[in-house]
Amino acid sequence: MQNWASTRHVDALLEAGDIVYPDGSPSRFAATIDTPYATLRSSMPFWAALGNHDVMWNNGNDLMSYISLPDRSYEKLITSGGVTLQLLVLDSNNVSATQTAWLESKLSSGTPRWRVVMFHHPVWSCSKHGNTQEVINSWLPVLTAHNVDLVITGHDHNYQRFQQATTTFVVTGGGGMPTYPITSCVATPALMASAQRHHFLGIEATSSTLTLTAIARTGETLDQVALS
Repeated sequence: MQNWASTRHVDALLEAGDIVYPDGSPSRFAATIDTPYATLRSSMPFWAALGNHDVMWNNGNDLMSYISLPDRSYEKLITSGGVTLQLLVLDSNNVSATQTAWLESKLSSGTPRWRVVMFHHPVWSCSKHGNTQEVINSWLPVLTAHNVDLVITGHDHNYQRFQQATTTFVVTGGGGMPTYPITSCVATPALMASAQRHHFLGIEATSSTLTLTAIARTGETLDQVALS
C-alpha cells in the first residue's frame, strides 16, 4: 500500500471494517492500527466502517474514539482537480430505519461526480458469509435508485466484484486474516472478477472515470476496471 501510494496523490485511507481482530479490544489498537498504518496515517485521514469484530468490545465506542470517527454513519466529500467524490459510510451491524433515512437524504443532496458508499457486510457475496439480506431489503433499493457508482464492503476474506445496472459492488476483505474460498453464487448479479488473495483496493477518480484496481500484497494487479 505504501509503495502504491508513494507514486500517487492519495486523499484518504479507507477501511471496510474488522480493523481490530479478534474482538475490538483496545489492547490490540497498537498492533492492528498504529504499527501497520503508521506511515500512511501520517499523511492522510483514516476513514473506517465498523465491522462485526470491531463492535464486540464496548460496541465499538473505544475504537471510534481512538481513530476519531465522527459517527457510525457519516459523510466525507473529497474534491481534487475540480472533481468531487461523495463518500458515505454506514454501520451495517445495525441496518436501521434511521440509517436508511440518512442514506436516502444524503444521496438526494448535492451533485458530486462520484457517489461511493462503504459498509462492512456485503450486499452480494459468493463466499463463506454470502449475501446480507437485511442490506438487500433496506439499503439496496436506495443505492440503486440513486445510481450509486461504487459500494465497498468487506466481511468475506477475499476479493469479489459484481455489477448491477450502473452500480459496482466490491467485496474487499483480504487485508490480512486467512482468506476464504470463492464458492457458488446464489441469487447474485454476475460475478465479474474474484480472487482468494490478500490485497487492497486502489480507487482513482477523474472527471471521466473511476478506476478500481485490486492489488495483491506482492504488487500484482488482480483486477482492474474503469467506471464511467
